[in-house]
Amino acid sequence: MPQPAEIDQLVDELLRLFRAAQDEIERQLAAIVDEEQQARRVRRLRELQRTVDAEMRMLADRSARWLESAYPRVYELGAQQGAGSLGADFSWSQTSVEAVQRLAADTFSQVLAATEFVSDQAKAWIREAARRQTALSLIEGRTATQAGRQLGRELAAGQLADALGGPVGMIRYADGSLHRLDDYAEMLMRTSTAQAFNAGTLDQMAAFGVKYCEALDGVGCGLTSHDDGAAVNGRVFPIEVANAHPLAHPNCRRSWIGRPDIETADAAKRAKPSTTAAQRADQAQAEADRAAMVERRAQARSARADRTPATARPSRDGRTARSARTPRSGVAPSP
Repeated sequence: MPQPAEIDQLVDELLRLFRAAQDEIERQLAAIVDEEQQARRVRRLRELQRTVDAEMRMLADRSARWLESAYPRVYELGAQQGAGSLGADFSWSQTSVEAVQRLAADTFSQVLAATEFVSDQAKAWIREAARRQTALSLIEGRTATQAGRQLGRELAAGQLADALGGPVGMIRYADGSLHRLDDYAEMLMRTSTAQAFNAGTLDQMAAFGVKYCEALDGVGCGLTSHDDGAAVNGRVFPIEVANAHPLAHPNCRRSWIGRPDIETADAAKRAKPSTTAAQRADQAQAEADRAAMVERRAQARSARADRTPATARPSRDGRTARSARTPRSGVAPSP
């Protein structure tokens, strides 16, 4: 059984704010590049700094409030699945409350690090651009019109920061690649909520004394990474292994169900999947739907960048995964 669609709906509520903030930053960057008068360009640079700071403060504040309300629900959904697979009901305990608080605090620390990184990098770039009195000089002497057209093509590809001389509105990963803040937020939130869901499930199973649990995952997903060669879907593992590898990679959709019928390692090796053919088909369809959604968003972003000139206004519309850590020293890790 896939993770509930309600989790995606909750995450989308927050991600809309990140996408709107990203659009506004890119709109102002485009206006700076396309501005022919230096005096106006300097004013736009100052406006951009105020915008970046305000948007990052807003995102941090709204993320904190979202985590307070959404994370208990995500954890509860996971705990209900864990208890339900054992024929029991979930009820909140002090241990559950503390687990949710740890999950939310860990995720918020990553959001805060990312938004502070964006603000700091914007300050550095704007300070240098204002000192030179022109942003166009950073784009190798191209005219405003040429720069604007090129900018429209480069936004979605993540090359804007290199073109302008600094990562404005971008997160730089450990491998050196640049990613939009809203893309990073989507990876972080979908990964960390999946982790919170599984934490609820596994905590509940442990409370009932379950020693083994069954992995529900994509057909080819491995235990420690997507392609580690050890597909886990339908396999039974000790609960300690499940806690060590609740997910395999960012955006992983893995979930777990209890197998109280299994007491030994030998029985776990011989165990057959407990899910029905219909449940496995449901899991596969959920994976396909998620992949299609990601592809549609990528295509829409690329199409928007290709057709939007620089002067146009784009519309404003926990225990986290181990591979989605807080950016350190101005660098975020590769997903």
